[in-house]
Order: sequence, then structure tokens, then C-alpha cells
Amino acid sequence: MTIKVVTDSCSDITQEEAKKLGITVVPAYVHFGDEVYRDGVDID
Repeated sequence: MTIKVVTDSCSDITQEEAKKLGITVVPAYVHFGDEVYRDGVDID
């Protein structure tokens, strides 16, 4: 059985740490009025 660790961008793990540990980081969605942004992709 294969296990994969996945977290969202609110975990504050750095890209370097995620790569080193094999962790997939998916962006959290931020809604501001009618706009939707992806944390770490569209905004920092």
C-alpha cells in the first residue's frame, strides 16, 4: 500500500521542505468579494 501526504497551503510548509519530504501542497482558495484567489499561486 502506498501512502501520500497531502496538505493545503495554510500549513506554512516551505516548498523546499515539501519537496524534501515528498509532501504535496495544494492551494487554499481565498474569496475576496466576487474574486477567488489560490494561495501561493495567485497571491502570496
